[in-house]
Amino acid sequence: MALDAPIRSLRTASEVVGFAKDLENELDECADTIGRSWPELAEIASALSIRAGKNVKAIERTYYGGISDALESGFVFQMDVSPLAKACDAQEAETPAEAIRSLVTHCTGTLSFYREAAAQCNRLFTDLSRLFTRIVRERERSLDVVRRFSERWSLDGTDR
Repeated sequence: MALDAPIRSLRTASEVVGFAKDLENELDECADTIGRSWPELAEIASALSIRAGKNVKAIERTYYGGISDALESGFVFQMDVSPLAKACDAQEAETPAEAIRSLVTHCTGTLSFYREAAAQCNRLFTDLSRLFTRIVRERERSLDVVRRFSERWSLDGTDR
């Protein structure tokens, strides 16, 4: 997966969109692994997986719909994504709590990426900025649900 690549710096809209799609695909794979490994987490994992797939389609649609304007303006990103380039390691988790922690860590990293990308393209690539901002809001809500779920099931590191 592209997230395991060496340290990266993103400059073009194509690179940022590609990285965003990689993040969503990684979330999809992570959620799928969690759902198959722990039936008690299947419902929440399925919802995250479905949302990730929808986000990939929305990212592609928005990118192709506005790329000509970005190219004409000479738009350039300046993003260091090396702190985010860690794949979700839910497949290595031995307990539901570890899987949830891996998922939360991954989702938290994606929030940082989307916030920065939205801020950088706010003026010249507004459609992409709005989409990234929407993904941030949705991901924050999803993280709240995951955290509440983990508290309810005592998955806060004190596995029962």
